[in-house]
Amino acid sequence: MSDGFPQALVVQHVELPTQQRRLRHLTSISARNLCIRGFESTLIDSYFTLHLQSDKHRTEFFRSEIIHNSLNPEWKSFHPHNFSIQPYSSCIVVRVWCGVGGEDFRIALQWNVDLPALTYVGPCIISGRSYASNTLLFGMFNSQYEAPPYDNLSEAVLFKSLQVPSIRCHKSRVQHTYSLDVLSRFHGLHRRLAASRHRVRKTKDAVAKHADMYAERYRLTGDYERAQSRTSLLREELERQQQCLGEERAQLQSRKEFLLTKIRQKETDSIVFHSNHADLLEGVQGLSGRRQVCRASVKSLKLTRAWLASDLLNVLPIVQVSETQYTIGDISLPASESLTGVSEKDLAVSCGFVAQMVDNLSRILV
Repeated sequence: MSDGFPQALVVQHVELPTQQRRLRHLTSISARNLCIRGFESTLIDSYFTLHLQSDKHRTEFFRSEIIHNSLNPEWKSFHPHNFSIQPYSSCIVVRVWCGVGGEDFRIALQWNVDLPALTYVGPCIISGRSYASNTLLFGMFNSQYEAPPYDNLSEAVLFKSLQVPSIRCHKSRVQHTYSLDVLSRFHGLHRRLAASRHRVRKTKDAVAKHADMYAERYRLTGDYERAQSRTSLLREELERQQQCLGEERAQLQSRKEFLLTKIRQKETDSIVFHSNHADLLEGVQGLSGRRQVCRASVKSLKLTRAWLASDLLNVLPIVQVSETQYTIGDISLPASESLTGVSEKDLAVSCGFVAQMVDNLSRILV
């Protein structure tokens, strides 16, 4: 164990068969001399994932960041709080994923690791030291532990027996064991601390219970007061709405009575109108009958006038003898330009016939 490290640092590590190495103690993982089939001549990008051996589906519970262009990646340290599971297990599966150009990653290495079987390397990673191909370094207890090399793509089970024939440590580290009195006092103090913790927990639970009870009471009181204030507001609003509704109802009632009065008046007017309309229709029918009678009378009167006029012409016919001489009832009518040579008797007779004819025509035509 002393190769390359000072004696003062070597004594910090003591291999004890009872030392626990759990997932909660793991703080970092590094790789040295990655030699992956298919990536022999190039620098690669890599990251690792952690899985539980007991998980058949190999669901990852932690993934590291990607280290670019390196065959000796040193990933950032991590804390068990970053795990998505409880860090109680001591057997894990480590998968290293490799790719080029930050893409096309595939599983390059896989280990089933038993943390208690890892080999102590030193307190830190020493630059310049030669490591075997595909070496993984695990950081625990401020020290580095190494897994055996892995060169194949199939799974390798890394299990190491914890049989240690003796415990070796520096004499400056040797101390006296605890005495029975010290252990008795320690156990008594532990019991008192446990009792005090129990009392504190009970007191805390009681205080929390009372706080919850008073909080619930205050909440219910606040809800009750809010409900009362809301009820009073709603009651006042209801009264105001009822008052407004009563006023509107009175207005509607008066409006209804006014409209009923108008309807009755309109009904009376309609009855009078219908009676007047009936009388008017009767009058129109009577006038239509009288019009027909009048038309018939006028027609008959026209026929009578035409008949009387024709009879009058037959009684007193006016005949044109020449261009300037007419006769009426065989009596010659004197010319109006000259009355010379006309006897007074003929003149009187002819004028009498003309006057009689004009009088009869006036009587017929009027």
